[in-house]
Amino acid sequence: MKRHRTTVRLTTVLIILISFLASQEGDGTAVALDLVPRGITEDQSAVLTKIFREQIEDIGRVTLIEREKMIQLLATEGTLPRWCAAEWCAVEVGRLLGAEKVVAGYVEKEGIRFSLGGIVVASESGDVISMTAIEFVGEMESLTAAVKVLAYQLFETALPPDLRSEHHEIMQHSEDLQGITNARKRMTAVIRSAIFPGLGQLYLEKKFLGLGLLATQVTLGVAIVTHYSRYSTAYDETVASYQLYQEETDVDLILQYKDDAKVSFKHAEMAIQQRKTFTNVAFLLWLGNIYHAFRSVSIPDTAESKSPLLKLYFDRNAGGVGLGVAIALD
Repeated sequence: MKRHRTTVRLTTVLIILISFLASQEGDGTAVALDLVPRGITEDQSAVLTKIFREQIEDIGRVTLIEREKMIQLLATEGTLPRWCAAEWCAVEVGRLLGAEKVVAGYVEKEGIRFSLGGIVVASESGDVISMTAIEFVGEMESLTAAVKVLAYQLFETALPPDLRSEHHEIMQHSEDLQGITNARKRMTAVIRSAIFPGLGQLYLEKKFLGLGLLATQVTLGVAIVTHYSRYSTAYDETVASYQLYQEETDVDLILQYKDDAKVSFKHAEMAIQQRKTFTNVAFLLWLGNIYHAFRSVSIPDTAESKSPLLKLYFDRNAGGVGLGVAIALD
C-alpha cells in the first residue's frame, strides 16, 4: 500500500514538473517585421520597432529570429518588402525565413491621432493567431508605451502594473483631448445649424439629411412669404372695399362693397393663419435641426461635464420655448 502511494506521488510530481517545463519552452520561433511607418519617419519607426521586439522578447512566448538575419535574407530574396503589415505578406516572409510565426504591425500618425495595429500569423497554415489595434489622441512620446502594450495584447499576456497604469493614463488623456476636439466640432455644427437648418448637418458630412433640411426650410420660407403676400393683398382689398362701403350712397353697391370686404377679410384671416402655421413648423424644424446637430457629435464622459451643454427649456415668463448654453466652471 505504501509503495503504491509513493508511486502515485512520484507520478503526480513528474506530471507537474513536465507541465511546468513545457510552459517555459515558449511557443516556437517567430520573426518580428519592422513596424510599417505611416505618417512617421523611418527613423522613428526603427526606434519603435526596436522597443517592440525587445518587449516581445521580454514576454518570452516566442523565440525571435535575429533582425539582422531577417534583413539579410529578405535582401537576398529581393521580392518581399521589409515593411509588411498584410496577412499574405507575413505568411510569405515566415515561410521564407523558416519561422513558425510572424509578427507584423504598423504605426500611423494623422495630426495628433495615432493608430497602431498588429497581427500574429502561423506561417505553415496561414491562420491568424491574434490581431489587435490601439487608437488614441495624444503626443508622440506616448508611442513608446503604446508599442509595448501592442506586444502584450498580441501575445494575450497581462500588462505589468506600471505599464497598465501608463496605458490607462494615455487613454484617459486621449478621451480628454477628444472631448475638447469634439466639443469644438459640436459647437461649430450647432452654430451653423442656428444660422440656417441643414448647414450643421452638411458640416458633419450628413449630406442627404443636410440637403433635405435646407430644401424643406427653403420651401417653408417660400410658403411663409407667399401667404404673407396673400394676406397683405387681401387686407388691402378689405380696406379698399370698406372705404368704398363708407363712401357709397347706392344701396346695392353698399351691399356689394360690404360683401366684398367680408370675403377679403376672410381671405386675409385664412392667409395669416396659414402663415403662422408655416412659421411655427419652420421654427420647430429650426430647433430640431439644432438639437440634431448637437446630438450628432458624441463627447467622452470624462469631458462631457466640462463641455458647453446646449439645453432646450420652457420659459414660463416669456411663455415660449428657448435654447440655452450651460458651461461648467469647475
